[in-house]
Amino acid sequence: MSHGENKTPHVLHEQPESQHTLIHHQGRRNAASPKPRASEVPTLRYRHRALWILAFYVPLLVVPWALTCVLTYHPVGLPSYVQTVFTQSNLSTQRRVVDVLAVLNSVVSIVTIPLISALLAQAAVVFTQRRGKTQSVSVRQTFALADAGWSNPSILLESWPPWKTHAAGNATQSGWSGSGSGFLWLAALFLLLCSVQQPIREGFVSTERVLVMTTGDNPAASDTLFGKARRYMSLGYDAEPADIAMIPEGVVVQQLEKSLASLSMAEVPTHLWPDLQNPSPFELSNAPYLKQLGPWARPDTGFFVAALPNGTTTGVLRQRAMRLNSTVRCTMIEKSVFPSICEGQAPFTASFRNESAQFGVRICVPGQRGKFPWRLSRSRQDAVEDIFVDVDTVDEKEAPVSYTQHCSVKTTRGYFELGNYRNNNVPGALLDEWIEPDPFAKNAKFNDYLSELWRDANILDIARNGTATLVGAGGRWRRPSDEDKPSDIRG
Repeated sequence: MSHGENKTPHVLHEQPESQHTLIHHQGRRNAASPKPRASEVPTLRYRHRALWILAFYVPLLVVPWALTCVLTYHPVGLPSYVQTVFTQSNLSTQRRVVDVLAVLNSVVSIVTIPLISALLAQAAVVFTQRRGKTQSVSVRQTFALADAGWSNPSILLESWPPWKTHAAGNATQSGWSGSGSGFLWLAALFLLLCSVQQPIREGFVSTERVLVMTTGDNPAASDTLFGKARRYMSLGYDAEPADIAMIPEGVVVQQLEKSLASLSMAEVPTHLWPDLQNPSPFELSNAPYLKQLGPWARPDTGFFVAALPNGTTTGVLRQRAMRLNSTVRCTMIEKSVFPSICEGQAPFTASFRNESAQFGVRICVPGQRGKFPWRLSRSRQDAVEDIFVDVDTVDEKEAPVSYTQHCSVKTTRGYFELGNYRNNNVPGALLDEWIEPDPFAKNAKFNDYLSELWRDANILDIARNGTATLVGAGGRWRRPSDEDKPSDIRG
């Protein structure tokens, strides 16, 4: 057995550590401590509340203005207030649209300030965050934004004027005064603009009621009412150009004789219309003498005749009627100029002399008597006629007096718009052209229609002598075109 060394165990004695060492080690242990879980790490997230506010507010703001702009020019879903026949469904729709528009405007006026303030509060948070070295927002400015100073008069008053400099320590810095900031004043201005939009709208956008034509007012829709009450009535008969061409001359002369026999100087003839487009339109004078003369007191004032009585109006319907007016210019000529032979294929000549030979007259109207002077066109037409008159008579002292005149008569025939709701019940001027793009258009500028004979699906019985008898009416109603011939009638 060998002799070895007696080994005893070594014990390490730890030195006591000072408080500084303990703190130092503790700090190291904390530094080496494990990272917190992911759920404990704070993260930045997008706030979607502003988007929801915008999604709610923008339609409330835009839709009323859009509807207002649409209703200014035409009804919703319809082309025009004038060129449209409204059904009861159309009228109900327009009333609902107007009611919805009023509700939306009321809602917008209530929620504008709260919603805009909420959006500005979201934007203020972004504004106060440091995004650059040059950006500087003081504590007072931050508190002003946190207190929604853009809607607080006391904060705005404290920050006024915006351009005033403010002191920082012992130095004076250029910038916003006190609690004021660029964002604060821009937000206040934006809120002010949003809050006054409704008063501006109410002040500048007026609402008025308009009369429109319904199916009960439209003669062309009468066959679709199925027994419902119609709201129109016949005011008279306005002859077609083709009908006038077929009137015998003798009938016209007889009617003219009757009219002249019953003419009174103290009354305005029923079918004589004053031309209101004249620079000095006719007005019935209150002076007794002039009132007795009626329209003859002012021969320089323009007049025209029409088949309908003067002052006829058509309500919501826009319709046109035929009119004629004549202008006479007479000049004195030598007796030798009077035609010895009245020219023309069938001129009108007449002469008269009484038994005492104290009065005699000769008349010559060159041309063709009884010839229809007009085309079938509805556009404006002018016809000129000449008349020569030679008179021999004596004055109060039985001295011979003679004179010879040449008169030129210019007659204009055309159409004019009757007074209606659209033109403030004032008859329109003479139309130079008759414009009707589509005779079978459903909606048009005017509401003129031809008789049932012109519908495009009629059933006619044509006799051997060419006379057409309406057996069954149907199809689309025809609007009058510039020239309508009886041969155009379908059957």
